[in-house]
Amino acid sequence: MVSKYNTKALNIRNCPKIHSFKPYISSIYVQSIRTKINVVIILLIAAIGVSAVIYTRGGFSITNNETVVYCGNTSFEPVITNNRGRTLYSANCASCHLITKELTGPALAGFEKHFPSALLHLFIQHPQKAYKKSKYLARLKQEYQVEHFAFPSLSKEDVNDIVEYIKEASVQAQ
Repeated sequence: MVSKYNTKALNIRNCPKIHSFKPYISSIYVQSIRTKINVVIILLIAAIGVSAVIYTRGGFSITNNETVVYCGNTSFEPVITNNRGRTLYSANCASCHLITKELTGPALAGFEKHFPSALLHLFIQHPQKAYKKSKYLARLKQEYQVEHFAFPSLSKEDVNDIVEYIKEASVQAQ
């Protein structure tokens, strides 16, 4: 029986058109690999050069009893030294005030520029009396349409700790 397909035509070795592309494709592939190898070699030479410069200038070694000094905080947690102030702020202020953003009340960063500490103590313990003494506080009351809660149980020491915490947190937020 005679096959209607020519088996010789299907053989790649006997097909001049397909066979002629084979060296071209392999040469492109080899050139691509050579280019990548050259880039890697150049990067390695650059890295060795940078390492040599660092080594000749003293390097990053911490041997010979050198002191390691870090610029800033090595952890991602903010460093707050006033934990008592943070606790009091969280318990009494954080539900209405954030340090750098407005919430129900204004942001607290930089508040000390607007009124002295004696007025602040009065405002936290007896806000109604403070509204009468400060135009700034009266304007805030009108702007936010909310009266500040009175915290008569907070002592002057408590208020000072909260103020110090807000100052520390304000600096770190910048």
